[in-house]
Amino acid sequence: MFNLTNGINRDFTNNSITKGESIMGYRSDVTYAILFRELSCKRKFVAIAKLNPQFNEALKECEHVDDDKLFIHADFNYVKWYDEDEDVQCHMQMLDSISTNELDGVSAKFVRMGEENDDIEEMVFEGEDCPNGWSIHVGVSRHVYNEYAKRGD
Repeated sequence: MFNLTNGINRDFTNNSITKGESIMGYRSDVTYAILFRELSCKRKFVAIAKLNPQFNEALKECEHVDDDKLFIHADFNYVKWYDEDEDVQCHMQMLDSISTNELDGVSAKFVRMGEENDDIEEMVFEGEDCPNGWSIHVGVSRHVYNEYAKRGD
């Protein structure tokens, strides 16, 4: 199984970094959603993907693969998402297969947000016969906030 967190183990009780953790490298937040027109489209996509060892590994990191929901999604926070990495290639090739194989009733949206403010990558993958009006709510929102407690005088 792939490990997009690159071996990071954190002790969240004191927010410390464990021995041997690699903190160097550019990090990204990545998400994608795959939508299906109907359950038969999802079952066909999953069956085909599970036959490909690389796609099968990518599916293992996704949610809602084997249930009756009309979507599959994956979320990766603070990961080293480099195009040349095998695990990243597995996810991207699986998504690309939606368009290249013109899969019936399947579409997907991918978003990667890097550490730099202008480093945002968005891609849409569409098979054939995707109904109009489908709404894939995958996007980027950056927030800056300041919470403070006002002291009573």
